Amino acid sequence: MTDTVEVWRIRPLRRVGDVTSLRAILPPDELARSERQVDESSRGAWITSRAVLRLLLSNYTHVPANELRLVAGKNGKPHLESSQNPDGVTFNFSDSGDMALVAVAWKREVGVDVEQVRTVERAAEIAARKFSAEAADELNRAADSDRDRVFLQNWARHEALLKAGAGTLWTQPGGGSYTVRDLDTGSGYVGALAAEGAGWSLTLRDYSG
Repeated sequence: MTDTVEVWRIRPLRRVGDVTSLRAILPPDELARSERQVDESSRGAWITSRAVLRLLLSNYTHVPANELRLVAGKNGKPHLESSQNPDGVTFNFSDSGDMALVAVAWKREVGVDVEQVRTVERAAEIAARKFSAEAADELNRAADSDRDRVFLQNWARHEALLKAGAGTLWTQPGGGSYTVRDLDTGSGYVGALAAEGAGWSLTLRDYSG
């Protein structure tokens, strides 16, 4: 394993590149999925985020973005086809609102999650039932004005662990050890990264097209 995990912040999605040219990067099945978005703005953000994911992975693998083959692995988590990935690049992706995160590592599992801060109905009830005692206590101690953010930060940690294959904040990991770090996602968003092992360093980068 190498000792670095890189996380790319892609924001705002609607200003990254030209949607028409980015469409050419995506395979037919991903373009078909884009049509499920509710409106043109959401469709453009969806296309942009998936195309940028491919452009980033192309930089790491030196395979053209439109030729990359992403295949579903355990629990449906996408990974690079092994014939295109001799260096063992691993990645994970998340988007919310007008922001996306891409985590890239080498020979270690990673999971990333970003959440747009918003009102969460029954947050305290969900936390009491689902969160660890520590996470539920963090929410209970938060000021009323900060509770949605605190809830969603804990949710992002949970999702990052789940996507890394490590279990969740409220279940035991499924083997191995993982480290979770909160991410600087700027105003209006929260994010978290989970990566296999300990002692790795985090590098945050901004993608501007």
